[in-house]
Amino acid sequence: LVMRWIHALVVARAEETEGLRVPPPVLSRVYQTLSDGMLGFNQADKLAKTPFPMPYAQMLTVLLLVFNVTLPVMIAGNVNALWLAIVMNVVSVVAYQGLNETARELEDPFKPTHANDLGLPQLQAMFNSKVRAATPGASAQIDQLEQM
Repeated sequence: LVMRWIHALVVARAEETEGLRVPPPVLSRVYQTLSDGMLGFNQADKLAKTPFPMPYAQMLTVLLLVFNVTLPVMIAGNVNALWLAIVMNVVSVVAYQGLNETARELEDPFKPTHANDLGLPQLQAMFNSKVRAATPGASAQIDQLEQM
């Protein structure tokens, strides 16, 4: 819907006598950029709607638990220095658990409850205010587009 609004605004401005004063190759690049943006949106939407397989996540959790239990035994049997065994064990376990937690955080990148997410509503509000400030006479056109 928003893409249609933007497209309609570009076409309306291009058809006006004092509208967009750009050569056709530049205007075609505008359409290409809009198309690329829509492609990126569709890719992100596809990513957000594809669920991560639950059996895979469960199997990964069990295998990490087995790894965390067996690694200290294997390190203790093969490393003679106690301090080196402790360091190797801690680094290995923390690294694998950190990778797992990072993957869980990235599993649903558009969930608004994550602490590490971007403040997308605030960024969108800032963008909207900048667009309104850059186009002082566009209120009537925006109202017209909302009626489409």
